[in-house]
This record gives sequence, structure tokens and C-alpha cells, in this order.
Amino acid sequence: MHMEIDGSDTSEIYFDLTDTLLYFARCKRVSGIQRVVITVLQELLASPSFRERVVPVAFDWRRRSFVEIPKAKLFEIGPDGAIVSLRTQALSHFGKFLFPRMPQRAKYEGKPVRYRLHVFRRLVPFYMRSGWASFTSEKLRTISLPKGASLLLMGSGWDTQHFLPHMTALKSIGLRLVFFIHDIMPLVLPLEQTTVNVPMYRSWFDKVLTLADRILVCSIHTNKDVQNYIKAQDAREVEIVHVPLAHEFLQGSQQQYPAVKSDETLTKPLNSKRYLLFVGPASGRKNAQAVITAWAKLEKHPDFAGLHLCIAGATTAQEGSEILKSMGLSSEGQRIVFQHAPTDQALSALYRHCLFTVFPSSYEGWGLPVGESLWFGKYCIAASGTTLEEVGATYCDYVEPGDVNALASAMEKAVTDRDYLQRKEQEIASAKLRSWAQVAKEIGEASLSKATPEGNTTTPKRKAAVLL
Repeated sequence: MHMEIDGSDTSEIYFDLTDTLLYFARCKRVSGIQRVVITVLQELLASPSFRERVVPVAFDWRRRSFVEIPKAKLFEIGPDGAIVSLRTQALSHFGKFLFPRMPQRAKYEGKPVRYRLHVFRRLVPFYMRSGWASFTSEKLRTISLPKGASLLLMGSGWDTQHFLPHMTALKSIGLRLVFFIHDIMPLVLPLEQTTVNVPMYRSWFDKVLTLADRILVCSIHTNKDVQNYIKAQDAREVEIVHVPLAHEFLQGSQQQYPAVKSDETLTKPLNSKRYLLFVGPASGRKNAQAVITAWAKLEKHPDFAGLHLCIAGATTAQEGSEILKSMGLSSEGQRIVFQHAPTDQALSALYRHCLFTVFPSSYEGWGLPVGESLWFGKYCIAASGTTLEEVGATYCDYVEPGDVNALASAMEKAVTDRDYLQRKEQEIASAKLRSWAQVAKEIGEASLSKATPEGNTTTPKRKAAVLL
């Protein structure tokens, strides 16, 4: 298969947006990984060192080639997390025609005829739509990828893994492939997966290990998980570079939007109330149910009078009531508030005005809520034995994820011992926290630098990301 490659060596980074554009084609709101991708790209384009060396691209399945994505106003995310710019809307529309949503091969194991039938059923409407798109969508030019350049893939590539075979041709001609791995949770905790097809993810990651010139990981824990998987599968060793993510509040856009609403409006029904904050869904590995159970043990404590627990995330009030009922708790009188899908502005207001945060998640690739809590100067109680200790260092306190009594004791201490809480906040105020500009710089440098001669694996030198 012919791939367009320029014969000259270069020190450019081609930043892949294929899966991000497809995500935008399906969704208006931006999720965690897409926010990280957008923010890192924007910081690279804002950096004097990288702005001329970074080229946003996406793989066009119709043309079997990459197309260049114009940089001007590439992504603008509104304060409610919705896509607002006309260019982004046009690109998300174009994203529908970049790549067909193919059936998952793992689901049709042993059924080749049925698999081919489903492929046919997906391809026919795809080509019909893309034929129309050639007249109606924004024209994006095909781009030749130069020999010696780096192709950086940071997103959820398992959704677009059908274009990985084309990477083999690119690699053979001299393009360096750099993958950023946020976590390999589908391989570490397969039973926890509700939205990711585990066999499909495994197939994608196995292919990544055969193609990658370098893998970037956001935590020491993810580094260990990747190395353990490589050893268990007797796979090819790959150079791994540790690039911690940031503590800075992640808004998905470099642009700072004006406060269109007051904090009192954004944090209803918590106005003028003291509350603890948990950011995440009320079920699953984030361990909100442990927080609720600990809260139920403490709610009658005299120092907890008038205090509320806010759970901000994907859980609606009705879903929250059902979860409380399943736990044998009444939704009435519990002083638990479920803030469903808070906007960026609302979430920042929730951080600013909370007493402290709680996040005892059993597994994270990084742990944005812990870092963001510190960014707003708020103390956090997090889970021990996880990557959260890398994020929070000595500025947080840690309990075993399954130890509800220890969690309740830590929450009680933070509420009753005001001097202790104030000391922790003073420590946080003096901490050197990481910004997204720092993260982007390190990702850019790691994408361009040559392989280390000592070996295939770079051992992280930082024990904690806040210790810069």
C-alpha cells in the first residue's frame, strides 16, 4: 500500500487527532482524555519552541492518507463543555467521514462470514456519506509525513485501531511512532470495564507494542503496569518515558472564559453551606460508595451538623437516590447532594468553596481530581497504594481504598481538627504544582528526542509529580 512520505529528515511532531475528531462527531461534551489531548496540543501551539514544529493531522480512511488540520481556532470549548467554534463544528462534521466505525472483530471470533457482512453494512453507508462530504465538508489537504518526523498519538486509539496497519508502512519508511498511554486499566481490571471492549483493547495494545518507538506514560504505576504486561506476554521491549500530568485545573481550552454566572448560581443547592466534595460517578472504581458509607457513619457527629457531602459527576439526583436505597440508606436527611454533569465553571466553584475533597479511587491512570483539588488549595483524602500518591505527595492523606473506617477517621479529623486542616492548606499553598504548559513541553521534548542509548526503558526519577 502506498503511503505518502517525504524523503527528507525533519524534527517535526505530527499530532494525531483522528480519534478526537471522531469523538467530537458523536459527542458535544468533552471527556477526560479528549480534554488532555486538546490542552496539550493547545499548549504546544502556544509555545515558541514548538508552535512551528507541531502539525495537527488526522487519518482520512477514504484517501488512505493523513490530512492536515488547520491550526487557526482549532478547538474552543465553552464554559459548559460544549464545542462552540465554527471551525470545531466543521471539523467534527468532517470527522464523521475520516474513518468508518467498523465492527469489533473480537465480537465475531469464529464467525468470519457474519463479520464480513457487518463490515459491508458499515462501509456502504460510509462511502455514500463520504461521497456527499466531498462536496459539502471543509476541504483538508493531504499531507506527506517526512522521514524522521514523529507521529504523536495521545488519544483513545483503540476506537480507531483499524488504521494501525497503515502505521506499519509509515514506520518502515522512517516515521517515529510515539504513543501516550494514560493507563491500561482494561488489561489490569477487565471486570471493571463497562464501556471498553477488553479483547478489542488488548488487540490494539498488542499492536502498539509492536509499532511504538517510544511510549509515554503519565505515572509510575502505569509504567509498572505496562512493563508487567510486556513481561507477561513476552512482548518486545519498548522505551518508556514518564511524563506526569498536571495539577492545573483542566478546562479543555487555553482560553479563560469570563464568569457568566456567580458562584452562588453555579453551586446550587449548596449556597452558603459547608460541604465535602467528591468528583466522579457515584458507582464503580472511583469508590464513591465508600465515601457515602463513611459519611453515614459521621453524619450525626456534632461537628458534622450542617455539613453536606457533594458528589459531582455523571450521577443524576434520581440515580443517586437509587444508589442510596441499594445501600440501605434513605435519600432524605442524608445531606448528600448529587451535582449532575457540572460545567467547568460550576466545578471550579465547587472546588473553591468546599471544605476539602475526598477521592479514594482504587485505580487511576493519573487522578485529575486530586491534582485539581491541590490546584485550588484544597486538602484531599485519597487512596493509598495507587498513582494518587504520586499526584498528591505529602500534601494529601491516604487510606486503603476498601477501609471505610480509616476513611471515616480521616474525614472526621479533617472536620474536627481545624488547625490540622489549616496546616495542610498552608503546605499546599507553598507547593510547586505542575501546569499544562510544563506537561506539553515535556511531551514535545520526549516526542522529538532520540532513544536513550542505555536501554529500552527510562525509569522515572520523580517519586512525586509535585516535587519539581
